[in-house]
Amino acid sequence: MKRIKGLSDRQVFSIFEHFGTFDREFKKDELVEIGIKEDIAEKIVKIKDLEDDFVDEELKLITKHGIKVFTLEDKDYPAELKNIYDPPIFLFAYGNIDLLSKPKISIVGSRKSTERAKNFSYKIAKDLAEAGINVVSGFAAGIDIHAHIGAVEKGSTTAVFGCGLLTVYPASNKRYLKKILKNGVILSEYWLNEPPNRYNFPKRNRIISGLSMGTLVVEASKKSGSLITAKLALEQNRELYAVPAFPDSINTATNFLLKSGAHLVENYLDIIENTPQLFKELKIIDKKQSDNIIGLTEKNKTIYDIIAREPSTSNELVIKAKMEFMEIMAILTELEMEGFIKRGLDGKYYIY
Repeated sequence: MKRIKGLSDRQVFSIFEHFGTFDREFKKDELVEIGIKEDIAEKIVKIKDLEDDFVDEELKLITKHGIKVFTLEDKDYPAELKNIYDPPIFLFAYGNIDLLSKPKISIVGSRKSTERAKNFSYKIAKDLAEAGINVVSGFAAGIDIHAHIGAVEKGSTTAVFGCGLLTVYPASNKRYLKKILKNGVILSEYWLNEPPNRYNFPKRNRIISGLSMGTLVVEASKKSGSLITAKLALEQNRELYAVPAFPDSINTATNFLLKSGAHLVENYLDIIENTPQLFKELKIIDKKQSDNIIGLTEKNKTIYDIIAREPSTSNELVIKAKMEFMEIMAILTELEMEGFIKRGLDGKYYIY
């Protein structure tokens, strides 16, 4: 059905919702009854005759390259995508598909981004991945590729292509693919040799946002695919985060998102704190012990090490450290001001 012109993903999903399967003989009249146009219905009825040769060739490529195919009927099809308005009929995947079951946050932004934004994308993706989050992005130049590279330094990543998996785009990012696949997976809804047509990418963005609990926009211009992804995230009832931009920058669209209600993000904890469902799924980042940090007093080191092992409230720290409450509060204030820890919305202190 994917190759029938005029048949949208939403219409295909409505067929699946109504009949519960694609593995049956369809009749023209029953398809028309659920809103499919007559000429399209006729093509669906004849689909097996039309696609046999093409499907055979595609299956050979899938087998040759060890590619996994998810259909809407598969139990392993990403559950998050089944809940969006127009889920892809099927997905091609290559790499560690088990990573798709992890909690996911997407990071997107401008291809023509500043060095500061690229570095921020790399750092925050690295921190999120270390916390146990699978970082999703679109494999584009700029923010996207830096998010992928940062994520695989400490954890996992998912790259969603706007072309077939056998057509790496942009070509300049091909050098990063092997590194990403060491602990990552690449996805596409397009046939394996589908070229990177311009109209594929806005459509691809619904998968990036749809897979994720929330989407972070690091840097974006007023006319960019990142804003499309942000809009899709809101329509899909996902969280939206944004990094503030200098007013004289060419990529100030994140400021518009912040004014419209997006969560302001300065570090990975801002995302975790504003995504309550993440708390029960994440591990605590294993930060270095305070022995490697210069300038801390012995008592400050004690409190830092307790928080590094397990985020704690001030009252919990009184018990664990066996210190007076006011002394604990003074130490916490010092550590916060020096940028070593941060208080979460849950009242617990976390290593920065």
